[in-house]
Amino acid sequence: MDQLRIKQDKAHQVEWELRKRTQETEELNRALDQCQQHLGSERGTIEEMTYGGDALKQKKNQNKNKILQLLESSNSVE
Repeated sequence: MDQLRIKQDKAHQVEWELRKRTQETEELNRALDQCQQHLGSERGTIEEMTYGGDALKQKKNQNKNKILQLLESSNSVE
């Protein structure tokens, strides 16, 4: 009888540990999914900022050229 009780207790312990590990795995998978979503969002933000920076550089060059043209035209009037 004690032999059966020991085997049953051991089986119950193994089953409980399996359930616990399964829950931990599910929690880790949810956390990983959240991290991947956040990473994707951050990558999108970086791409937008890069595009915005490139657009600002182009606008800067356009403004610089326009200023130089205006300075040239104002010097010719003097």
